[in-house]
Amino acid sequence: MQKENAVLRHLNAFGSNACRAAVITAMVTSMAPTTAIAATMTKTGTEATNNAPVSIQNEEANLLTTDSSSQNASSGTSYDLSKIADGTYTGKAVADSNDPHNKGDEWDAKSYDVSVSVTVSGGKITKVDVADYESLGDNDYEKMNLAVKGSRKAKGVPAQIEAAGNTDNIDAVTTATISSNAIKAAVDNALQTAYDEQNPSTPATDEYTYGYAGLTWAEYWAGEKVQAAGSSASSSELDSRNEADKGAFDVVTRATANHGLHRGSYQCMATIYANEGATFDLATWAADGKSFTTTDGKTVTWNRGAMTCDGASYTLKDYEVTGLKYVPVKIKTSDLEAFKASHSFVANGETLAGGYTENNLQAYSGLVADVDANTNGIKTVTNNNGTFSFSAAATTGTDSGIKGQELKTATDIKPTVKDASGSYGEFLRVDLNGNYGDLGANMQSVTWTYYGNDATCTNALATYGTKFAADNWMHKSMGIQLGLTKSERCQLPEGTNGTGYWKLTVHALGYNDYTYTFQATDDNIVGAKEPVTDATKAKLQELYDKAASLDKSKYTEDSWTASSIETETAETKDLLAKKNLGEAEAAEQITHLQGALDALVSLYPQAGDYVLMNIPYADFYAAESNNAGTDIVTSATRQKTRSSLASGSYHVNSDGTDISGATFAVKVGEGDIDWSKFTRVTDNSSVTITTSIKGKESTTTYTGKDALFESANYSYYVLPAGEVPTNYKELTADSEGNLNFGAVEGKKATELENVTANFKTSSKYGDYEIDFKNLREQMVDADGNQATVYGAVVNAADADGTTEGYGMRTVENIWKGKEIAWSCGLVNESHGSPLSSRHYKSMMGKTIKSVTFYTSTGTYTVAMNQYVPVKASKSEIDVEANAKADAETAEVKATLPADFKVEYKLDDADVTVDNGTFSIKDLKPGKHTLVARDASGKYADVTSEFTVTTDKTVAKFDEGTSKITAANEGDDVENFIGNITTVNVNGTDYAASGRGSVKIINADGSINLDAVAGGQQSAKPKATGQQQGTKVFANYGTYTIKVTSTGYNTPLEFTFTHKADRTDLDKAIDAAEKLDKSAFTAVSWNAMSDALSAAKTVQANDAATDDAIAQALNALNSAVANLAAKATDEAKSALADLIESAGTVKNDGYTDASWNDFQTALDEAKQVAASEDPSASEVASAVDKLKATQDALTKKGTEGKPAGGSTSTTTTTTTTDTKKANASKKDASGLPGTGDTQIATVGIFAGIGAVIAAAGVAIRRRMQH
Repeated sequence: MQKENAVLRHLNAFGSNACRAAVITAMVTSMAPTTAIAATMTKTGTEATNNAPVSIQNEEANLLTTDSSSQNASSGTSYDLSKIADGTYTGKAVADSNDPHNKGDEWDAKSYDVSVSVTVSGGKITKVDVADYESLGDNDYEKMNLAVKGSRKAKGVPAQIEAAGNTDNIDAVTTATISSNAIKAAVDNALQTAYDEQNPSTPATDEYTYGYAGLTWAEYWAGEKVQAAGSSASSSELDSRNEADKGAFDVVTRATANHGLHRGSYQCMATIYANEGATFDLATWAADGKSFTTTDGKTVTWNRGAMTCDGASYTLKDYEVTGLKYVPVKIKTSDLEAFKASHSFVANGETLAGGYTENNLQAYSGLVADVDANTNGIKTVTNNNGTFSFSAAATTGTDSGIKGQELKTATDIKPTVKDASGSYGEFLRVDLNGNYGDLGANMQSVTWTYYGNDATCTNALATYGTKFAADNWMHKSMGIQLGLTKSERCQLPEGTNGTGYWKLTVHALGYNDYTYTFQATDDNIVGAKEPVTDATKAKLQELYDKAASLDKSKYTEDSWTASSIETETAETKDLLAKKNLGEAEAAEQITHLQGALDALVSLYPQAGDYVLMNIPYADFYAAESNNAGTDIVTSATRQKTRSSLASGSYHVNSDGTDISGATFAVKVGEGDIDWSKFTRVTDNSSVTITTSIKGKESTTTYTGKDALFESANYSYYVLPAGEVPTNYKELTADSEGNLNFGAVEGKKATELENVTANFKTSSKYGDYEIDFKNLREQMVDADGNQATVYGAVVNAADADGTTEGYGMRTVENIWKGKEIAWSCGLVNESHGSPLSSRHYKSMMGKTIKSVTFYTSTGTYTVAMNQYVPVKASKSEIDVEANAKADAETAEVKATLPADFKVEYKLDDADVTVDNGTFSIKDLKPGKHTLVARDASGKYADVTSEFTVTTDKTVAKFDEGTSKITAANEGDDVENFIGNITTVNVNGTDYAASGRGSVKIINADGSINLDAVAGGQQSAKPKATGQQQGTKVFANYGTYTIKVTSTGYNTPLEFTFTHKADRTDLDKAIDAAEKLDKSAFTAVSWNAMSDALSAAKTVQANDAATDDAIAQALNALNSAVANLAAKATDEAKSALADLIESAGTVKNDGYTDASWNDFQTALDEAKQVAASEDPSASEVASAVDKLKATQDALTKKGTEGKPAGGSTSTTTTTTTTDTKKANASKKDASGLPGTGDTQIATVGIFAGIGAVIAAAGVAIRRRMQH
């Protein structure tokens, strides 16, 4: 390390990286030891040192001292060593590369744990042991080891702590600051944990605890400077709704279960009183609203006031809303237990819950309390000799009081000052709509401030507090409804009537306060109560009668619950029974009850409704001129039927063995349809399907209406009201309940033009096929998305012009919406799946007039005029040419109908068949096709494929070009290559075409060395999860290859050697062999000779890998670079002379240090001189060092002044002369002699200087780290 630091100091003396690189280059290429170069650089004199930047000098001075800037006086700890029992404790901390102290050091890991054991005795730390850290990477280990063991100038952290007896004022070891701090932190962690366990804390008199408290209305408002603050006085006077809400901040009492109880449970405390004498303090509701939990943990079932608990039954008498249950508070810890005896309290870390979800109002649960001094709305609790009071709420807090949740701000609220109504007993009302749901669910209280005629809203005339149910309310779908009731808590100032300027403030859990400022006019202030009119009451009665007569079983359970229809109906009944029913409250209830009715979702569709329905193919096509009928699709693959390839269809069986029909829109018509027999799919429905196609597994979850994809026949999904599909079928039922589907209605069919229909009588997918071009491109929606095809009908007419429609089915007949194929009984299977033909046989001999497509964007037709030729079941032709090598004719055996007027075509060219034979002498070897055509056009073509063969060898493998070439001039090698079917490589067959094929032979006959089996043939990676495959020619060596080509009876067999590129290795070997052995030392030459021999062995090995060649090349290059030139006789003689001269120097009062250095250099020089075969660099180094130490001899008392016999000028001149002499020495090959201190051994190493220059920068960074 000291040597590295010496080098670092001198590197820093050079101004630029380029200069440093030059020095390092000289160090490496001259083969001189590091210490010698350091000494040489010292001899450049004091000029470079004196001109070094101050920062460099400081860096050297501080190189391995302690880092006072990173001292850590155990911040964040509170333990007292004197209160920790004697013993050994363990702790842990983390050394993190993201630590601010990191100055850009290299790390092996982003962070690592530091574990310690700490021994305490007599209130002091006596021993610190750091756990084993041998497993750390080199960089991390170096830093950790330095922090533990220290440096030459600084103690390690454990030793410092042991010496001090504590962790106060412990210095971090420089260049190991983060590791040092981690050790200290681990020690503190061990001791803090021990202290906490041994010294349980007791609350201080000024220590506070934070959490949520339940407060009554009077307690909450007492500190808020509102009218009647702190008063719990009640009033016997009833409001316009006949409710006792005219008191101050007393409890709110309700006698019905219609409203308030569950909505109040969001943020309020409520107590239920039963007629049987029991009371229940409500805590939380179940999600379905059918039970609640009490504050003492009991579960009570609930059904509109009827309750059961612990086996006993109860009925609601009334309930009280007593106050708010989650008010953020701070209370002295010493007062907490007394407070909890009279108030509910949720401590930080405990959870909050409230309400149950209704439309826009979302219940909450599992919120974790996290109140602090900055929580918005926090109140301070004061103990007044056993009673408690509460401060005003803090309204400028920035924290939510809920763990992991930022303080929310209400946005997109749409407030409305309501026209005078008084429907709930209020004289002034403001409704908040828009995005109100979350604010409503968290609303706790509302403050109203009245400014009268002060439009600036500066001078308040009065401020009022409110209570839930009595004043504040939130509806599941009609917003937050805020009112002010004339009462003891709200008396208008004398001389005012409520008109003028107001500001209301909503205080909500976890929210910034929401405020709204407005002006109230006479239209907004309720005057005398207006009695209900006969018309309004009649309308209310009409709606009530309708609601009361509803059959719950005919509606979905979710909508019945969410609509609150029972609650609204009961409240309407109560209002109709009131003797003094007001117009405003009746009109308001009409809105509520109508809303509940509208929210109901019928369990079964009604006439006029539209649904999506799974319609079996036979039913779907029955009304589309399809007299023959249509089967389901039977599949053996079981994958495509359940994938997106079957889009527009549905299947009943989850195993994928069928496609049952089409999913299509239906308009419900008249008739008694028993919907209970069919499966209803809703937005909550889902089905998950996993398929594996071509080795790729895919899982898709279909939700809502898409879940019809895998469901029973006649399953349905009710479309939203007002959504009318583009096309649909009308559904009716006969007297026996059988379903009937009409023809497709709705948007008129679009006749598509510029569509090309390619008709085929030969297909792998049936007996006939039609491929459409420019079809899908025209069947698109407004956004250009291609339509889903539900079905298609091929309309074919007989000779009399009678047209019949033939229904086609997804996958078996309709492929990707643009290809149609069908079987008439001759082709009975495709891809292992049976093909249905009985409904399509009658199409033969007819003319296709059009094809109709039923899609998601409408109905489309494509006009055609295509005769469907007859396929006779026994029609066949057979060409017997396969077994006749090099034959000139082939024999034809034909079985055709008697009226089949046969004409033959050979490979699409006319051919004459005479007496059952035809000429093949001009055909190339390979497969050919003979087609028998009916000249009358009645029958479909009959085709036979045959192979022309030859025994001739037309191809050979040319090792020089590594290609398959012609065996003889004029041989058709291209035909041979084009007909290749199989290539066998080392015993493994690879198909040349078809699925899973591997291209071994390129079109030009060369070997495809990148061929991959079981994967793609290109360098482009496959998608994640797909098989990547295995390279055929993965290894170097000799391969045996056999090529089989259709039509050629004799395969081509050859061997092929695949060798790695060894161009650079060849050049290096050639250059090394030209070197002169006599110019180098024996040791370095022997090492090079061994590397050369090993390189030749690799060179001769055909199977040598790229790595083996690279290693051999690197080893040879390194050995050549390390060749050491022999010292010249002149240099050795000069060394001997210098040794003799130095031996005469006497110790004439020199300092011990300078004399010892001189004697060491003299001894080393003698060893070099005594060597049998010293290198030039060794001799030069010995000379330089001996001269330097002699020059540096210093008399005692005159330190710093040279006293040697030589001068730096003389030394420099001698060195320069030596270089000139060496530079003139070159061998016969023109290579420079290695005695030159800047050797360039072989031409191929010309770039080594640049590499070393770059390395110099890296070395400097490493040593600085």
